[in-house]
Amino acid sequence: MKRITHVQQVVVVAALFLVGAVVAYWFVQQHIAQLEQDLVLARQERSVLTRTQERMQAMEQLVQQTTQERAEMNTYLLSLDDPLPFLKLIENLGVDTHVGLTVDSLTEERVDDRAGSTAEGQKYVHLVLLIAGDWAGIYHLIDLLESLPYIAVVDKAIVEQSKAGEGPGWHGQVHLRVGLE
Repeated sequence: MKRITHVQQVVVVAALFLVGAVVAYWFVQQHIAQLEQDLVLARQERSVLTRTQERMQAMEQLVQQTTQERAEMNTYLLSLDDPLPFLKLIENLGVDTHVGLTVDSLTEERVDDRAGSTAEGQKYVHLVLLIAGDWAGIYHLIDLLESLPYIAVVDKAIVEQSKAGEGPGWHGQVHLRVGLE
């Protein structure tokens, strides 16, 4: 074998060092690429989690809003278990029209609209309202009762002019039938 000179030794060492540096650079680049890929995946996961959390918050708000709206809607429905919201609505109509209004009776009944039918009829609540006030207010009240957002029918309205000293100008009874189903 030939003897390697000092310059050749330096060149070989430098070449090995350069090859080592290139290999190290390649490994570092591979590691950086892997870290960047992991970072992209982490950002995507965070983005998905953020969107999921936003959707969950929106869903929770919707549930809360729906619960509130359902509770409000129940005040519009007539129920014999709790007729108080409906009765308050009726009494507020009396206040709004400046007519004294008292609920005299509240009963449940079934009415069959088809003559000779053996099937059970429609369920209704029959209310008897005692009213007193001026003619325009009473007329307006009856109009509002017929316009309620229910299946509501004024079956009978008996209105008489009050005698002198009895109170407001007119008084009487209104028979109101309101559907339950």
